[in-house]
Amino acid sequence: MKLKCLTAVLSLGLIVPNFALTASPDPVELMNNCERIASGRLGVPAEDVRVDLQTARVDGSIPVNGFVMGYDGSELTFQCNFDSKGKPGDFWNSKDIVGCPGDLSEADRWLFPGC
Repeated sequence: MKLKCLTAVLSLGLIVPNFALTASPDPVELMNNCERIASGRLGVPAEDVRVDLQTARVDGSIPVNGFVMGYDGSELTFQCNFDSKGKPGDFWNSKDIVGCPGDLSEADRWLFPGC
């Protein structure tokens, strides 16, 4: 009986650490990383950057949307993308977008108010 209990405790001890390996990235860290990326790419102070963590996509990637208010009152939107482990991926901003995309979904309509 003692051997079975010891085996059960040891096997549980080996399983528990595996959960830490599959943990999702820290949301605060993702938002802080996106603020730094946007600040560097857009040439604005980090304190002027506002970000909002989005729900993870089906593929596990995690978008962080954000905006910066220009001195003239205009708003520049951007998105940082991270993989499922929190590694930064691509970055885009609304200045990169020209015209109205042909496959504009309802989810992205806010990015194109003139379309």
